[in-house]
Amino acid sequence: MEKLQKLPDLVKEAASRLTVERGRGRKPKLDPEEKTMLFLFARLNDKSNQDMEATLAFLGPAFDVDISYKTIERLYSDEEVKLVLHNLFVLLLEEEDVSGNCSGDGTGHSLQTGNITAPTPRRMT
Repeated sequence: MEKLQKLPDLVKEAASRLTVERGRGRKPKLDPEEKTMLFLFARLNDKSNQDMEATLAFLGPAFDVDISYKTIERLYSDEEVKLVLHNLFVLLLEEEDVSGNCSGDGTGHSLQTGNITAPTPRRMT
């Protein structure tokens, strides 16, 4: 629960490590920090994009949010969100004093190929 309470601050720190260069065009509705928090909120609630849209419509007046399900859907392929999530992962590793030489696959174990592949293969007879 403590880590979950720290999540907004960690996401803010992770997003602050990015430098975003914008081209021409309309300014995005959400900055990288807001996009990532919305993405994590949707994933933590385990709701579909349409259900999240309904939830946000209900919460919209309180938090000044007006987001469609399509916006939520686009977060899955948003490069800024991916970069912030990577930075968040690195921050969490640093906070736990874990070296960066590990895997982010959710198992907590790094990939080790030394035990699987031997320098000289043996024939099975």
